[in-house]
Amino acid sequence: MNLMTFVPPVSPDYPASRSSAANVKTLTFGDGYSQRTPSGLNSLSCSMSLTWSKLVKSEADLIEAFFQGRKGTEAFYWTAPHQEAAQKWVCQKWSRDRQIGPFDSLKASFQEVFDLD
Repeated sequence: MNLMTFVPPVSPDYPASRSSAANVKTLTFGDGYSQRTPSGLNSLSCSMSLTWSKLVKSEADLIEAFFQGRKGTEAFYWTAPHQEAAQKWVCQKWSRDRQIGPFDSLKASFQEVFDLD
């Protein structure tokens, strides 16, 4: 399967919120002693909360159509702000709001994934 690349017509607003999480297995012994180990090869992942404000209808339509086309299940490539290389992401949640005048805003949550291509 060839993954699509997300290239929005307008960059998301700044600052963009990025959260990281470590997936760790912990084994607890007596007297409070414990050991931790990474859970799997890709134990560090991140998520991003993105906002596009003041999009004209056609820009909002393009972004939303991309998300709808992936149906929350298909990964896509996207290069996050201040990153040099594209990573794989899924977007399972987004919302679109009408703003004053001819503008829409769009919010999306991206989750990094490590699927095979």
